[in-house]
Amino acid sequence: MKLKEEVLDLCRSVAGSRRIAGAFICGDYALGVCGVKTLLEVLVVVHNFQPRFINHVKLLNRRLVLLNLVDKWVFERDVEGGFLGDALAFHMAFPYIPLIGKEYLAEQEIRLKERFIRELLENLVLDFPELSYDLLIKPEYFAVEALLSRARLFPLILHDVFLFLSGDLRDENLKRVMLGYYRALERLEKEKVIMRFNRYYKVAPEFIDKVKSRRTRFINLFKSAQRALFL
Repeated sequence: MKLKEEVLDLCRSVAGSRRIAGAFICGDYALGVCGVKTLLEVLVVVHNFQPRFINHVKLLNRRLVLLNLVDKWVFERDVEGGFLGDALAFHMAFPYIPLIGKEYLAEQEIRLKERFIRELLENLVLDFPELSYDLLIKPEYFAVEALLSRARLFPLILHDVFLFLSGDLRDENLKRVMLGYYRALERLEKEKVIMRFNRYYKVAPEFIDKVKSRRTRFINLFKSAQRALFL
């Protein structure tokens, strides 16, 4: 508890007079690697922050602390649409330790996980257009596949993914991230994106038809563009 209070004081000191919307510990420490030599990584979301993003390395009781300060608008765009390629928002796909703005952070986490679920469902529909009507999906699939799909694109996060999926804390880590996914699934169920089926989920037919329709429109638009090139 003392460490969290000291980190919190450090966040406020660096942010100065600017209001902090949320701050949380992420990275190795949040994944359960709590040794004295473990780098303590903290993301601080600040109202009207200029420059938009900056980081500071501080020493706190012989422990290195990496403070990442980001403007609230930039952070929320990354959550909602991958404005920075999920570089900052992606920390919320892993377990994290909130320091300030717990409710604000929880809401951003749910929004991020809603987007991840939508993207994964769209990929399933595009890859298996007919089979997607009958797929039974375990909720944990979304948490694990969201990490693995990004690790394939950005190998630098493989270290965090490995820590998350291996070791004695695997079940505990998965349990922590699933809280946000269950909340996201509840919202998507109301929006007729997904349906509950016992302990599993199914892609809602309305969502499948919408995705397939968009794909058809894209193919038709692409063919029209191809024809136009040869006129």
